[in-house]
This record gives sequence, structure tokens and C-alpha cells, in this order.
Amino acid sequence: MPLTASLVAICDALKTKLETNSTILGLKAVYYGDQDKLPVSPVVCVEPDTKVRDLKGVPRKTEVTVTVYLMVYHSEITDVQTNRYSADELAEAVETLVHQDPQLDGLVVHCMITRVESGYSNKANSIMRSSRLTFEATTQELLPMST
Repeated sequence: MPLTASLVAICDALKTKLETNSTILGLKAVYYGDQDKLPVSPVVCVEPDTKVRDLKGVPRKTEVTVTVYLMVYHSEITDVQTNRYSADELAEAVETLVHQDPQLDGLVVHCMITRVESGYSNKANSIMRSSRLTFEATTQELLPMST
């Protein structure tokens, strides 16, 4: 596949990769964008963040860095230790899956999880364990020349 600088295409590829591996990961759902209500658990929400473009050559060759958050949500808190452990295990399994494909099916030059933040989130008046994984991809795009 050709390289892409599309934030939407990269998020869609991540969502598809997570959906394809949802049984192995034990995910009940994968969503595009963070959700206010989560009817099932555990889930991952693929949340687009930023696209930054830098000029890297002539004529109009650019390097693009895309940042996406993978929001991992794991059940309402009932037993703090068990839920925290399960949430952390799931976050690491998602990280491992992403790292197995350093070019995201040929869409980017390089990608990886650069940060994992553990915590909790309030969803529909329920507290859930959560982890925010920061996914960063580097790609290239040649911009059109003026006519």
C-alpha cells in the first residue's frame, strides 16, 4: 500500500487491526473516537489527535507525524487490584500488537506506542479503569506544486 498522511486512514487501519485481533485481545468492541457510554467492556476507542507536517525537501516533500490515542477501558471498578492488573495487561497486549507491525500495513514509514498512561475514567456515571496509549506514526507526503 502507498504511504498516507491521512489521520482518518491511519485511525481506520488501527481500528481494523484491533477488530481483527479482538478475540485474541479479549475485546468486546472497538470504536472510532472516544465514547461517552460504553455498553460493554473491555473496549478500545481509537481517538484521533494531531497531524503535524514539516517541509523536508524540495519540491514540497513533507514529513508528517500523526498522533492517535488508543483509549483502553476495562470494566467498572469492583476489586481494585484485579481490575488494575487486567487493565494493565490489556494495555500491554494492545501495545505488543501495534509493535508487531512497524509500518502499519505499509501506510507509514514507522510507528510505535510512545507512552502508556494508566488511570481511570468516568463513563456514564461509572468509574472504569483505563489506559491511554499514545500512538505516533511518521510518514511522508509530496504536496502538489502550484499551477
